[in-house]
Amino acid sequence: PAKHLEIEVDKIKANPGEHVDLELLRKTLKEKHYTAVTLTHVDTSTGVLADVETVSKILQEVSPETLFIVDGVCATGGVKEEFDNWKIDVILTGSQKALATPPGLTLLTFSKRAIEKRNSIKPRTYYGDILKWIPVMEDGTKYFATPSVNLFFALHQSLKDIFDMGLENYFKKHEDLARRVRNAMNELGLKLVAKRPAPTLSVFLYPEGIDDKTFRGRLKDHGVVIANTLAELYGKGFRIGHMGSITKDELLVAVSKIAETFEELGVKVSKGNVINAFLS
Repeated sequence: PAKHLEIEVDKIKANPGEHVDLELLRKTLKEKHYTAVTLTHVDTSTGVLADVETVSKILQEVSPETLFIVDGVCATGGVKEEFDNWKIDVILTGSQKALATPPGLTLLTFSKRAIEKRNSIKPRTYYGDILKWIPVMEDGTKYFATPSVNLFFALHQSLKDIFDMGLENYFKKHEDLARRVRNAMNELGLKLVAKRPAPTLSVFLYPEGIDDKTFRGRLKDHGVVIANTLAELYGKGFRIGHMGSITKDELLVAVSKIAETFEELGVKVSKGNVINAFLS
C-alpha cells in the first residue's frame, strides 16, 4: 500500500513471535526524521501484543513531532488502548474482531494534530477522506455517501453490550479465554508462537509430523474452522481467535475437537486432561 501511494517507508521487523527492538526504534528515530510511525497493536500473524505505551514514550522523548499511528484491528475492544494518555494520533480498526460486529466497517480515531496534518496535504482518496465525513458526523442531516446503516445499528448494539458488561470486565473476559485456550493447547504439547501474547488470539506451532491442510481439513469436518499461519510460519501452525462475542462453551467445543483431530492423526492425546486444563 505504501508503494502504491508513493510513500517512502523504512521497516523495523521482528522475528516471528518477538516484539520489535525498542532500542533499535530509538536509534532509528535519532538518525532520521519521520512524518509518522506506524505500529500494529496485535500482530494477526503471530499473536504478539505490542508495547504501545513504551513506543509512545520513546516517540515523545526522541521525536515528539512524529505522528503515531496504531493498527488496532486485532486489539481494539479486547485490549486496553489509551488514545489520549499514550498520545496516539490515529487508531484504525475494523468492526469484525473484538468489537463483535459483522465485517464491513472501518473505524478510525484522529487526534487534533492528525486532522491538521490531513488539512496540510493533498488527499489520496475520495470516499475514505476523513474530511468528507466530519461534516456528516457533526450533523446527521448532511449527506456525503450512503453508509452501511445496518452495520451501524449492529455496532451500536455490540458497544451497548460491551459497556453493559463493563469495559474492564470485557478485557478480563478476553484474558480468561486466552488463558484457558493456552492451558489446553499446552496440555497437547503445542508451542505458543508469541513471547508477549495478546489476549485476543493465539498462534500455535504443530507437533512434528502434522500436515497443516490435513489437520485443518479434518477439523473442519468436525465443525470447527481455524486459520492457517502466515508468512514465514505458513503451514507450520494454526491461529485461533478468542475475542469478541465468542463464548467459553464455544471454545470448549473447539478445544475438544482439536484434541480429537490430533488423536486421529496419530498424536498421543489425553482428551480428558485437555478439557480439564481448559476448565481449570
